[in-house]
Amino acid sequence: MTARVVLLHGLAGSPRMWQQLRGQLPAEWCVTAPELPWHAAADGRWAHRPGDAAAALAGSHRDGDVLVAHSFAATLLLAQLAAGSGPQPAGVVLVSPFYRSSTADFDWSTITHYLVDFHEILAEGVRAASRRSMADDLLMDIAVVVRARVGPYAWTRFFEAYLATPTLDLGGLLQPVHVVHGVHDAAALLSDAHALRAALPDARLVEAATSGHFPMLDDAPLLARVVAAAVHQPPAPSRPVPEGVPA
Repeated sequence: MTARVVLLHGLAGSPRMWQQLRGQLPAEWCVTAPELPWHAAADGRWAHRPGDAAAALAGSHRDGDVLVAHSFAATLLLAQLAAGSGPQPAGVVLVSPFYRSSTADFDWSTITHYLVDFHEILAEGVRAASRRSMADDLLMDIAVVVRARVGPYAWTRFFEAYLATPTLDLGGLLQPVHVVHGVHDAAALLSDAHALRAALPDARLVEAATSGHFPMLDDAPLLARVVAAAVHQPPAPSRPVPEGVPA
């Protein structure tokens, strides 16, 4: 069976983050990993205008693709699916998504953590991508450099996407959604994944027992099995057409 699979990296990530997963997927599949505007070497200007990130995500795939989206990209994709906008995928895998079910779940301590400790979240990505031991002080120095490159506008786009998740209307999302979340994720909490599973009409949650925020690096075989399940699932039912709208 052939399949079109598109791998969408998170904030300050890169297509290289998917190399181990790509090695686990069938050779006959068409697998692409586009470099998105928020990639690791980006200068942050992509984030100066609200809405540009969502437009870039929608332009990265086409109808019938199976989408595997990580972190920030997963949260953007969830909003796209909830709105029924953009190309409609044949399958969806959300990896380490950020999600809260209620606006009351956000308080000042949440902002403090994600703002003041943002470099610590980035440090996990640096460590995971390097795949080698690194002194803690060097790791943090690199993470601070990455944070400076990301910039405040990009952080704002990330956090506003996160803040918007309680307002997403997920009730009409009939397509099965596969969620993979690392048990040891210190960036997007495991409770986010459980809340998302409860909010979606049809969701499957797989907890990656040995993973942090990057299951594609920590447990590529597990993620590959979930992607295969998304590829082989039956077609999703169509959304009902609202009354008064031409079919």
